[in-house]
Amino acid sequence: MNEFKPTAVKADKSERILTITWDDRHVS
Repeated sequence: MNEFKPTAVKADKSERILTITWDDRHVS
């Protein structure tokens, strides 16, 4: 289960970057 923790964090980071990029594009 400990291995899933870092994976989830990495996915959350990637998702956050995707959201920021999409938001930036939408604003532009």
